[in-house]
Amino acid sequence: MIDQEKIKAVHGYVKDEFQGCLIEDTYDKLRTVQTFRIIYEESIFLITILREFFDDNSPSDIPALLRSFLLAEHLRDIGSTPLIVTKEGLKLE
Repeated sequence: MIDQEKIKAVHGYVKDEFQGCLIEDTYDKLRTVQTFRIIYEESIFLITILREFFDDNSPSDIPALLRSFLLAEHLRDIGSTPLIVTKEGLKLE
């Protein structure tokens, strides 16, 4: 399992960027990733975060890294296309 404080850090970032959203997250044991489904207004955004991203970063660093990757901006631009967060940045699923 992923450290729950790190998952809370992602939730905090998402709630700051998409105020009033609903966030669902699950851990995929086979792929060792945490997936997030964000329901915001009329949109559903999908994010998959690789375990290596969580392993390499502290909870306090995660929001700043997601901001530096422009995660929220990319989600708004691509809509329902799933994004993968790696330790290097973002890629399309």
